[in-house]
Amino acid sequence: MAIPQVNAPEFDANFCNFSRACIPQPRPGEKLDSLGQFTMYRAMYRNFGTHESIVISHATDMASNAKSRGGIRWAELRDNGGGWILHQTGTFSPDTSNSRWLPSIAQDKQGNIAIGYSISSTGTNPGVRYATRSAGDTLGTMGSEQVLVNGGGVQQSSGNRWGDYASMSVDPVDGCTFWFTTEYYANSGSFDFKTRIGSFKQPGCI
Repeated sequence: MAIPQVNAPEFDANFCNFSRACIPQPRPGEKLDSLGQFTMYRAMYRNFGTHESIVISHATDMASNAKSRGGIRWAELRDNGGGWILHQTGTFSPDTSNSRWLPSIAQDKQGNIAIGYSISSTGTNPGVRYATRSAGDTLGTMGSEQVLVNGGGVQQSSGNRWGDYASMSVDPVDGCTFWFTTEYYANSGSFDFKTRIGSFKQPGCI
């Protein structure tokens, strides 16, 4: 069976000319790998009965110059019985100073969507944040940014790698609770990252 092609708006995957040293931190932190050329873990599938849905996310370069700045591109594909189509897509970048990257996305049993990701800039220690949308919200939009944990330090001399094991999942028991995990630094150092696991759910999901 042929795999269908679903067209989506263009995005810029070329962060810092594909250099691993890209996303800035406050000094003396090293620049971090954006992994911008990859769709991030995972493409989540859910069958709602009336339709099937897949949600995906990845980083996109929001800057128009050589200084790359990460934003989150996300999309929902749907099959209503006639084949897969792009149901909605959006770019989440609520300010022009911070990079947001390494996202992970999931969808609960009511069709609400959550995205967790890392955030960093020259003035913001790498931390963990998330945003959500309810199923009835305007297509392509996300709600306000929420803090899971603020970073207490920066990464130094660790090969530029960062948080590529990030994962957003939905609790298999209640079908409502989102669980997100990724890395951060409580104190500045090298290869001394911590892992934060957090949970939340959309109001009204029971």
